[in-house]
Amino acid sequence: MNAQWQRALGAHRGTHEISDVTARLRAHGVTADTVLAVLSDPNRFLNAFEHDGPGWTHRYGGPVGAALIASELAHYLRSRQRAAERLRLDLIAEMASSVAQRPDRRRARPGLHLVDPGTDPDEIPLSGST
Repeated sequence: MNAQWQRALGAHRGTHEISDVTARLRAHGVTADTVLAVLSDPNRFLNAFEHDGPGWTHRYGGPVGAALIASELAHYLRSRQRAAERLRLDLIAEMASSVAQRPDRRRARPGLHLVDPGTDPDEIPLSGST
C-alpha cells in the first residue's frame, strides 16, 4: 500500500478497506494528495461548486471523482464525530469520577446527565441524530 494513500485514508479507514477505496479513487483520476487536501480543508471542496463555477469537478476527477471524494469526506467526518463523542464520554466519566471522589461530597450540577462510564460509545446516538 502506498504511504501517501495510507496517510490520506488511514485515519478513518481500516487497512482492509484502503486498497479498494484507493482503486476506486485512482480509477477516476483522484490522487492521494487531492484526498488529503479535501480532508484537511473540507470547506474548499464543499464550496467549490459555488465559487469555482462550471467545470469545478475537473480538478477532483470529474463528476464521478468528486462524488467519490464527497463520499470519502462524509465517511471521514462521521469517524471524526464518533471520535469526538467518545472523547466527550471519556471526559464526562472522568468528571463524574472526580466529583464522586471529592472529600466534600459535592455532586454534579442539576441537569448534568452523566453517562455510565461502562457505556459502549458506539451504542450512544450521535449528537443531533435521531
